[in-house]
Amino acid sequence: MATRQVFCGFGQTGAGDDSGYSSPTAPANFSQALRAGQPWLTHAYVRYVGIVLSSAPGAGRSATFTLMRNGVDTAMAFTIGAAETTGGIAGCLELLEGDTILLRRAYLDGGIGFKFLYSTVVIDNVVANESGYGHVDGTNVIGTYGIGPFSGAFWEAASYAGPMDVVAAGGTLTQYRVTLDAAPDAGGSYTFYLIKNGVDQDGSGGTIDTRVTIPDSTATGNFTGSLPLVANDEVVLRYSFTGAPGNRDVNFGSKFVATIDGQSQACNSKVGGPPTLGLDTYYRQYLSTGTQVDWALTEFVSRNSSPFPFDLRGIWWISKGLGFNPVCTISVRVNSADPVGAPSATGSTDGSDPTNQITVAAGD
Repeated sequence: MATRQVFCGFGQTGAGDDSGYSSPTAPANFSQALRAGQPWLTHAYVRYVGIVLSSAPGAGRSATFTLMRNGVDTAMAFTIGAAETTGGIAGCLELLEGDTILLRRAYLDGGIGFKFLYSTVVIDNVVANESGYGHVDGTNVIGTYGIGPFSGAFWEAASYAGPMDVVAAGGTLTQYRVTLDAAPDAGGSYTFYLIKNGVDQDGSGGTIDTRVTIPDSTATGNFTGSLPLVANDEVVLRYSFTGAPGNRDVNFGSKFVATIDGQSQACNSKVGGPPTLGLDTYYRQYLSTGTQVDWALTEFVSRNSSPFPFDLRGIWWISKGLGFNPVCTISVRVNSADPVGAPSATGSTDGSDPTNQITVAAGD
């Protein structure tokens, strides 16, 4: 059975007149610089790409979105017209291990202004148990940063106590690849490595050595191995550097092999808790990847949907470093309602519901 992945992203279109580029599976801000591309590490087929804008482009204007593979436009492209807010295209675009992907946007007649963007991408993997993830970022890596190996979320955090991905499906992370926009400056290098449950996975103390060093002679590093993960593990990709490697943009991809065929991860992280204490209910997009989506006082209605059905099973969450630990329940809503049997987890610093499962129908 192939593993179906549904990526629901949130980002910003940008206000420039020319083309912009971002991650298809974890969009954030669109950069006007053509990037190296998000590494994709499984054999898979892209079945759908869809976009919802926060408002229509306006009279005489439009926005065209195109999925790129290996730096070349594909036939998976669509245009959102002047009075429209939604667009999408179904297809069957093959991705091979090692391909790169990008989502390109182009505007007609002077841009469409600043808008929020909600995306849905459906990918069917070919090899049993495998799933793929990735990230494209225009943020320089000089500083102290972390990357979610499954969410693609990119954040600045001074220590492990910052955000990380909480594992939902047990299995093994077997590969990750980092591609910088250019090789490090002469004499400098970057070393990337995974942290699991607060422990550097660098080969010391019996840990798996997940280190990838990118010297000044190349812009790409690749890890292949086996980092075992179980539900509720915490994992993040971090880096160190030597010399003065210079600021570089990061393009990242990973491969996960689930213990149970058909299962995959849906992760994200957010710095900070709900915006105001003392109020009862907050909302955020459950499957949103990439950007750190804020909790909101009103529900995101009909922002993301898939034209293909999928099963959503379990929920795990962890709260760190907030300075307060109120008891709360995090639950899943579909079509602005609480489905019977939907995952729901209660706690103060963490919560889990490994068993409840619902089927999300096409268009939900």
